[in-house]
Amino acid sequence: MEDYYDIEQILATEERVPVTFNCDAQGLGYLVHGVEEDLTEGTKLELPFWLADALVKQNNGIQQNRGGVVSINMPRYYSQKYRNHLKANPTSVDLRSVCQVYYQLGMRLSPWLGLDEMTEMSLKKDLVEALVDRYFGVLDFSQNSSGDDTSDFMKQLTEEERILFGLSYSAAIEYDQWRSREHGKLKVSRLIKHDRKRRKVARTPS
Repeated sequence: MEDYYDIEQILATEERVPVTFNCDAQGLGYLVHGVEEDLTEGTKLELPFWLADALVKQNNGIQQNRGGVVSINMPRYYSQKYRNHLKANPTSVDLRSVCQVYYQLGMRLSPWLGLDEMTEMSLKKDLVEALVDRYFGVLDFSQNSSGDDTSDFMKQLTEEERILFGLSYSAAIEYDQWRSREHGKLKVSRLIKHDRKRRKVARTPS
């Protein structure tokens, strides 16, 4: 079950993906032309993933081998060419500029791209490896940037990577505070202070 309040899931469903209509769609011309007219079979456009996901699951009497109302096409940033580029330069690619929820959307799209089993598994494997490769750079920067301006570095990170950066950055600060004894110092309990004061008064000669 999806978490309704998960910001990553919300962002993933709002990302636009390329689709092709497998049938005429009455009254949906406003998606392309801004007017109430029909979309013809073969029309290509981009839709939010939540809408494309719903339409690809609806058959509406279309021949079984044609899939749903629409077919979802491979976004260019999940193509083998782009993934090869990402493998060659994992830390230098600005993934946020192409898709801010790159990994999560890719995993959710993979079953609907019409890929054979081996190709689908290869796509998922490449996504996991890209996240792992880039995370080492995120981890290194987060551990050594305390007090620095991180805005330029953050601009190229996906939402998933930003969360990882934030957790690692906070952990590094807390560790530095602990090491310098600025965090978690032991203090005398107020009850003990009060008891000591009471005993001191009791021992004072009248």
